[in-house]
Amino acid sequence: MSYQVRLSYETVEFLEELKKMYEEIEHKPIVKGEVLNRAYYDSQWVESWQDIYIRKIKLNGKYDIKENSLRPRLQITVDVEQGIKKLKLEIAEQLGLRSVTIGVVIRLILKAALIKNNFSGENDISYIFPKYKKEVEKEFQGEQKEKVLQLLKKMEIEINKVLGK
Repeated sequence: MSYQVRLSYETVEFLEELKKMYEEIEHKPIVKGEVLNRAYYDSQWVESWQDIYIRKIKLNGKYDIKENSLRPRLQITVDVEQGIKKLKLEIAEQLGLRSVTIGVVIRLILKAALIKNNFSGENDISYIFPKYKKEVEKEFQGEQKEKVLQLLKKMEIEINKVLGK
């Protein structure tokens, strides 16, 4: 199925980075539609699109993005097309919005695939601990809550030391 969509500059950069990554794995050229197909399946692990939305990714390389690259015509499978339509509703709900564009859905799919494939540009874990601190705030009370929060803080400090931050 042929799919034409308007993409942001950042989304096209994510597409190019994944294309390069997948080509290195396969040792052969891969078309951009196949990159989106693979990225869709690589993004199936996501439970919270809000976490993907707020996560920052710094790309290693710079890409020469042409104006016509912002409106690609991608050959995708019917399953991926249907999945994108479902995600359009799911992501809007999780982000608390009335709707999101297909371009935003594709950007988040590509971002999730980059994260899954251990690409972040740098070892950014800053988004992890606040999420669990909120859960601790809800689930625990009193002295037990304070102990768990202290343990989380110690873990965060230790992990940042290991990562050299």
